[in-house]
Parts: sequence; structure tokens; C-alpha cells
Amino acid sequence: MSTPQFYSWDDNGSPARGLSGNIQNRLKQILVPCLVTGYGDKPGAGWMIGHEHPNGFSLINADGNVVNFVSNLPAQAPYPAMNYWTIHIYAAESLIDTSSAIIDGANLCSGTYRKGSPELSGYPRHNLSDANYSIISELSTLQWVLVADNKTFILNCSSSSSSQSLYFSFTLYAGKSLLDIELTGNFVVLGGDISYYSYSSYAYAFSSGYSSPINLSTGLSGHVRVGTHPYSSTRDIDPTAQTTKPLSRLNLQQPRLFYGTDFVGRLRGVVYDDVLRSLYGWQEHLKVLGFSGANYTDRGKLALIDGYNYAFARSRSGNSILTDNPAFW
Repeated sequence: MSTPQFYSWDDNGSPARGLSGNIQNRLKQILVPCLVTGYGDKPGAGWMIGHEHPNGFSLINADGNVVNFVSNLPAQAPYPAMNYWTIHIYAAESLIDTSSAIIDGANLCSGTYRKGSPELSGYPRHNLSDANYSIISELSTLQWVLVADNKTFILNCSSSSSSQSLYFSFTLYAGKSLLDIELTGNFVVLGGDISYYSYSSYAYAFSSGYSSPINLSTGLSGHVRVGTHPYSSTRDIDPTAQTTKPLSRLNLQQPRLFYGTDFVGRLRGVVYDDVLRSLYGWQEHLKVLGFSGANYTDRGKLALIDGYNYAFARSRSGNSILTDNPAFW
């Protein structure tokens, strides 16, 4: 595995806020420079482009696993047109067909959908909604940060003008996790929700929305609900809530990954303090990371603590902190 590295909206040469096109194109304009091509003096994280299409693209990590993002598809029987504000997410263990926006690949899945299995009513898919607020509606104040190595990335997007809103931020996790028992095919995508094909939903963090080609508890193909604790159990926690008593110390830990009721391991590159996440809002998160000022206008930047970088990630389901500290990778 490569060394994890941060990428940010305010880096020299980064895509910054220069995003255009439909919603998946805007996401691509952040992910490809960070993960694949690099920019300025920063190399890409070591991922590859799987394919590009006007309504979709895919990325491949160093293990050969694939994540596919799709938006703005018109109605095509039996599927209705996609909701304009939604990105559908697919995951697979390999790339077989790249002729369409939606790829084909081994164990292709999207939430409860699995290639070769009967479709459920309403054709539900793993979707990333609310992304439209930060990368379209509030683009002029967008702050994004991404940390990645060649097998895992975590992206947080947030609008600096909407710090009191549940909707103007999202966090997306894709790639390898830290499993108690390592399995071939260790790959999961987390973030967003699962809803009917033509619906939009909420951008929950590390819960509700998931795609996993195999069950990381058994190593077998097949659907099982995926999520993390504590984010799944408190998915509607308000990231703006505020307790007045200052927090005196941090106890950082990684979200715990569950397949069904089975604990399988932990996420890489993301940490939280349970008291901070549960009882405090965005301001206290920023204070403990060393940010200051009446409106914390520097909150989109990195904080250097004991030689490693940390970044605040505001999200529905509770805030978190991204890091390149190898102890959490």
C-alpha cells in the first residue's frame, strides 16, 4: 500500500471550485485529479480510471476493485429516469464492460441490487444525494478535502456558507478496510442512502448507503446490510448541535465496520471521538483541532498534530475527522 496523502480545495493547482457539467462530472473533476493524475506538486494516489461516459465514470484501486458513479440517466425500460440531484453508486470486483454509464463487472452491486438477482420493487440503488448542495448549489463556497492511498479514499465536501445545515455536506468512503481476518476482495463503498431508482434521499455518513461486492464476514457473494458503529445507530444526529462545556481531551478511534450483525473490522483514515461526535457540534470539533476565529473561516484547511495531518469532516450521521496518521491506516 502507498503512503496516504491529503488533497484539498485550496491546494495550488487543485480543481478547487472549478467544477462544471452534470453532478457525476463534478464529482469526477475532484476525484480524478486526486486519485489518478495528480496536480501541482502532488502525485495521484495510485488509482486508475476504469472508464468515462457522459453520464458515468469508474475508478479502479490497486487491488483491481471498481467503484462506478452514474447520474442523469434518462428513462430506459424498465427503469425510470434518474432523479436530477442523485448519483447512483455501483461496486464490482473487476471491470468487464465499459460501453455504458453503468459498468459490468464481477459481483456488480449497488446497495440491495446485485447483478443476476431479481430486482426489488422500485429498483432501489445506492445513491449519493445532497451532493448537489455543496458541488452545485453552493459551489462558490465549497470546501472539499480528500485523504487517500492506492486502495482507499475518503472525501468530504461541505459548504462554508452553510455551517448550520444538515444538507450542505457529505462524506464518501471507498476501498479497503482494516479487517480482523483479511479477505481477497476487501472493498466497500459507504455514504449516502439506498432508495428507489428515481428518488433522492439523504447523504448519511458511513451508514445507510453501501455497496459491497462480497460479504466481508463470510468472503462470499451475496447481499447483507453494511454499516458502521456508531454512525448507523445515530444516523440522524445533528452535526450542528452544541454543548457549551469545553471538551478537555480527545480519545480518537476508528468507526467499527459491520456486515449484518457481524463485526469485521474498522475503516481506514477516518476517526472520531465518541463524546465529541455525540454531544458537540462543528465548532467544538474545530476548536480541538486548533482552528479559531469568530466564524472559523480557516476550517477547510488541515491541522498538523504531532507530525500528522487531520481535517474536519462535517456530515449527517455525526461529524468525523480524516487523517493521514499511519496508526489509523
